[in-house]
Amino acid sequence: MTGIILILPCLPFPGRSVTMNPLRGGAGPYLGAMGAWASAGTYLPDTTYAWSIRIGGLLEVFRIGGTSLSIYGSNELVASPNSRIRFQPLALYWEEGAILSWRLRGTAAQVGFTHRCKHDIDRDERTLIFSSVHAGVIWNCFQTRLHRYVIWLDDPTERITGMSWSWEAGIKLKPAWSVGPYLDAGIKLDGYRQGTYSDARAESGLFVKGKGATLCFFAEYERMYESGIYREVDEPGIFQIGLRATDGRVIF
Repeated sequence: MTGIILILPCLPFPGRSVTMNPLRGGAGPYLGAMGAWASAGTYLPDTTYAWSIRIGGLLEVFRIGGTSLSIYGSNELVASPNSRIRFQPLALYWEEGAILSWRLRGTAAQVGFTHRCKHDIDRDERTLIFSSVHAGVIWNCFQTRLHRYVIWLDDPTERITGMSWSWEAGIKLKPAWSVGPYLDAGIKLDGYRQGTYSDARAESGLFVKGKGATLCFFAEYERMYESGIYREVDEPGIFQIGLRATDGRVIF
């Protein structure tokens, strides 16, 4: 299927490379849908990071008619290249939340709350909290979502406490085959009190779809205004190659 997908990173969201829609799953009154995903990728040598691992999942708590309440979470571990064995973890990003989804004239509307944080590993640079309420819609493979940040913490820089909103948009082209190429690109706007900044992300690769899962072999480029790791604004432009697995239905 060819479609459009909105990619939702802010300060990097661990789940920015996937879309979650519990209404695509089973229709039980409770615990009717569940999905999981994981990815691992390595960055080019002599860049800001060595590798990252991202994992996540969703569980539908209950569904009444076309309305669903789900909980979900994901995390991302990022490593530094400053190690002979390329294993020096830098930071752990974490998110967990609840989302209410309902069918609306052929689309899925969603509102929810997500708690997000970032913690250093064996370092003392920055601790972040950037939690938001959000609302959006999913139409086929099209998704749009607006975030309003309600809880902030940036110790010690206080930089992201000026961030009030985010909006993301992008496109994913994927044919309705069991094996084939795909293209994914997105841009994100972050609104701070002092101005609006943009991030960009592009991904291309090959997918293999089975009965229970989908594998994607990908090459990804990201340009961020703020990674949230260092005290200074590093504005990383990073290229990664890797492998991602999703259930292919609830998470895709």
